[in-house]
Amino acid sequence: MGITLQDIHDLRSGWRDPINVGELPDAIRVLLALRVPQVHLSRASLEHIRVKHPDVTDFDLLLLTMAVERGMIMRERRKPNVLLGVYQEPASHRRFVAVMKIAAAYEVWVTSFHRAHRRQTMQWLKRCELLRRHP
Repeated sequence: MGITLQDIHDLRSGWRDPINVGELPDAIRVLLALRVPQVHLSRASLEHIRVKHPDVTDFDLLLLTMAVERGMIMRERRKPNVLLGVYQEPASHRRFVAVMKIAAAYEVWVTSFHRAHRRQTMQWLKRCELLRRHP
């Protein structure tokens, strides 16, 4: 499963809200006691990404699925309802992080998506519980 540029366009224009950007792996879903594995992106979060992280293009947003489904997944210790999905693009070695929030024990929403650096990932590893390493 993945998202397309058309999905992003439809979300931005208001035709669809929210869109499904991927599914958390079953092992993580069971560990977190989530009822459904789908991760959603809302129009408000897409607008937040556009305003706060203007360097993230629509083409970069296509990597959101990879961050959710194949990235390194961490859970913040101080905020156990916040997950981080870190994905490093193989071709360019650019690193992206998807910030996700668990709502009502069954919905997972992307709240932000932005570029990250290795040192940021190292800091997250110090303050987060590692749920899954990079494959």
